[in-house]
Amino acid sequence: MPLRLALLGLALGCCSCGSDRRAPKPSLKGDTDTDTPTSGGSTVTGDGVTASCIQQVDNALRFDCQITLDTPGTVAIRFTDGGETRTRASTDGSALEHTVTLWGMKPATSHNWTVIVDGVDGPSSTVTTDALPAELDRIEIEVSGTDPVTDHVIFSTSCGNEGYALIAGSDGEIYWYQATSDAEVAIVFTDDQTVIVPGTDRVLEYDMGGNLVFEVNTGVDFDGPLHHDATKYDGHIYALFADAYPVGNELVVIDGLYVFDSSGGLVETWELNDYLSLTEADLDGVRDQFWAQEFPGSLDFTHANSVFVDDSGIYVSTRWVSTVWKIKGLGEPDFGDIVWSLTGEAASPIAPDLTLTSAVPGDADFIGQHHATLSASGDLTLFDNRKVGNNSRGLVISVDEGPRTAQIIAAYPMPQSCSVQGGIFGLANGDVLVTCPSIATTFHFREGTSTEGFTMKATCNSGPGGPGGGRPQTVRMQPIDLQG
Repeated sequence: MPLRLALLGLALGCCSCGSDRRAPKPSLKGDTDTDTPTSGGSTVTGDGVTASCIQQVDNALRFDCQITLDTPGTVAIRFTDGGETRTRASTDGSALEHTVTLWGMKPATSHNWTVIVDGVDGPSSTVTTDALPAELDRIEIEVSGTDPVTDHVIFSTSCGNEGYALIAGSDGEIYWYQATSDAEVAIVFTDDQTVIVPGTDRVLEYDMGGNLVFEVNTGVDFDGPLHHDATKYDGHIYALFADAYPVGNELVVIDGLYVFDSSGGLVETWELNDYLSLTEADLDGVRDQFWAQEFPGSLDFTHANSVFVDDSGIYVSTRWVSTVWKIKGLGEPDFGDIVWSLTGEAASPIAPDLTLTSAVPGDADFIGQHHATLSASGDLTLFDNRKVGNNSRGLVISVDEGPRTAQIIAAYPMPQSCSVQGGIFGLANGDVLVTCPSIATTFHFREGTSTEGFTMKATCNSGPGGPGGGRPQTVRMQPIDLQG
């Protein structure tokens, strides 16, 4: 039997340009607008404004707009397809020249756009989006049920050779896309309205206009290899990585965490191995060789698969030992010290700090979990994959660090076993979205019930983007506000 591990050096339950004078506002009334459609866009003049919105050459659903004012002012552009209306604001402050990218647009649809200067409507024009590229057009979004509580989700998927990050609506339409290097990554939409795209050898961050705003690469910015997940918090990018360590006569892969600043500089490295004391006896039954190509002959011991960060700390999920770790956050003198470990499987070699119970029907455990995060109310949420053949579920767990207890307070069952990846997101009203990648489907559940409000599923048709149909890989669908 594997030994139960204590944390090294820690008792159980213990925790590492100047500005010009403002000119008078221009009058936006009484002028005659001149609206000139152009190939892939349109230009409008009037009311002291000249504006041109041109479709991006490599994206059917984004338009870059250049706005020039006669006198300085703030600018936003409101656009509508006759149904939904959105506004994108310039970040140039009060100025003569502004740049705004329109995103969140329906394919092959006319959109009326209006320039807003200092809060007052100005000239308007119309642009029409193109149809989706053939490969993207193969992706179909099936929505069933009623009363969707979130209008849009973002996720990564593919129906061909290219991977994409997508935003889909509850109407089944695709409203935004960005080509990525990998279809099976767990992308993250950040509070800065950017998308984090992790890979095995780099981490990329795109803004919604398709601009690459952050990039780090293995062999240049870090040693790597990266693994599975990355996130952003308070201007820093957090990325999981793997490394191999000798344990007796074995080579064992244990995960860690890189922290990068906004310029890509590596500011912290955390290695879980520093807090474990493994012996060969602890490796009984460990035979997974996921990292055999990178580390020949190695055994994959922890297999980290998610990282979440907020003011309270850093949360890392490790699959093979069915454990979630809370560690001290960036800026603390004891950064990386373990606050607690929550282990969901009795057979795990990791000794838990917290006692796990359940207030709902079902086992008081979790096995091989993914996507451990905190909800808006501060509860721990995770996707409980469970053993192959057993139905997976989304869990909400209340953690009380005082008495060192954790209790499952809600469980949301999947219709089948979802053995690889998965995710759960809480909504503002307490409901949840749970994704089963095995069937590329997200299920909406009412808070605390097994009642499904709606489902959203990604499928591949047999269109011109590639041969055959099938199911794309969809790691998890994250609810977002497309208004921005």
